[in-house]
Amino acid sequence: MWADALAEQLNQDIARLYQEADDYNVKITVGEEPNVHTFLAHSVILRARSSFFRAALSKKWQNPQEDDKIIFKKPNIDPKVFRIILKYLYTGTITFYQRNDYISLLIAADELDLIALVDHIQDYVITSDNKWLLRRLVEVFQLCTQFQSFSKLREYCVQTISGNPQSFFKSPEFLSLDENSLVSLLQRSDLAMEEIDVWDEVIRWGKAQLPHLNTDPSQWSRPNFKALEKIVRQCIPHIRFLDISSTDYHKIIPFIEILPDELRKNLTGRHQESQTSAPVSPAASPGKLIPAQAASMSSILDSVIINRKHAALISHWINGKEGEPDSYRSCHYDFRLLFRGSRDGFDVREFHAKCDRHGATVVVIKINDTDEIIGGFNPVSWSSSGYYRNTTRSFIFSLGNGMNTRNAILSRVSKRQSSFAICDYGLGNLEDSVGFGAGDLPLFGFKAKRASYQRSVISPTAFNIAEFEVFQVTKRLDAKT
Repeated sequence: MWADALAEQLNQDIARLYQEADDYNVKITVGEEPNVHTFLAHSVILRARSSFFRAALSKKWQNPQEDDKIIFKKPNIDPKVFRIILKYLYTGTITFYQRNDYISLLIAADELDLIALVDHIQDYVITSDNKWLLRRLVEVFQLCTQFQSFSKLREYCVQTISGNPQSFFKSPEFLSLDENSLVSLLQRSDLAMEEIDVWDEVIRWGKAQLPHLNTDPSQWSRPNFKALEKIVRQCIPHIRFLDISSTDYHKIIPFIEILPDELRKNLTGRHQESQTSAPVSPAASPGKLIPAQAASMSSILDSVIINRKHAALISHWINGKEGEPDSYRSCHYDFRLLFRGSRDGFDVREFHAKCDRHGATVVVIKINDTDEIIGGFNPVSWSSSGYYRNTTRSFIFSLGNGMNTRNAILSRVSKRQSSFAICDYGLGNLEDSVGFGAGDLPLFGFKAKRASYQRSVISPTAFNIAEFEVFQVTKRLDAKT
């Protein structure tokens, strides 16, 4: 305790130098005309706090001096931003005066090698001002691809984009995305998006870089196609053409000239073969046809809780697999909404009226306050039978807050407890007797206990539901396992 008090006193004494000292030995001029300001500082503080200043103010640099003060210039940092950083160097505290400071502060802190400050700003934006972050998602993501130290923001952006790519690609700012940032997205296997939509967005982005082109490609000349081909050349190898249905081939035809010869031949041959039900020809490089992992999800996922990436993960588990799928850009099952609490009422009677006798279903629940997403897969129909249903294929799960699927929890029914896998009691029974296991995930009881499944998926055991959805899941006819 005494040591903490002494350390706090030391911090206060050093912080006092920021405002009260008269023995500064460094003059730092920052900014460009007309926005230029000169700050006074102590070299010992700057060098102790920043490895950049430790090198920049060393004798090796031979900085000019004036009136026994080292003269240092930093024209590429805004004076307002440097004032915040200088206060941080002396006091260890930081104040965000405007939201627009975030990006400028991150860039300046990175240049001055203030790793702890870079991490703090990222944590603050993600946890305390993520609404701002979501509004500036394209700009921030593009920035993160340029700075290695912005790894926390980059991971947040990637998880947000991959789970709901449509809103990202449809934002007006998407068309200003640089090529490297776009390619880094296309390389990801967890981008929950139809491959034909990926193609459409790549073409739309490419055309936006050539605003002089006619909007109708049928009016283009060969040099026009050549110009577009040059723009999207690095994107093409990362589009999984074998995941594009032959029924969508008409969207590729207008731009077929921009594809490499071998890829064009493969696509044309595949389309012709599909018309005669012939086998698909193998992929080829350079612009290789990336093998389809599974069929893509044809319908729009009607959910306010989960996104397409979550649906692909749950589909992977339904197929008996563990962990994460190799690719999130495809899905084996269609999800058809049967029931939503906020729409149909959080009532067991409505649940049975809308969900009974619809075959296999997935239940997803969003928890109040924590925003946790939990749920379960029932491979047998809800039927108000009044009994426990026996199955070895059911499971319950947690997707955490939905942002990072790597933290998801999968809990399959215990083999010895499979007779209690599904609690299918009907009307007239206790409401908490509908759900998964002997209390593992009651759908209307709001209190869970581990009994029939391998792991618990929610803590604490009592919970309140913010939203509740049930989907009928049907395997796609063209799905591969």
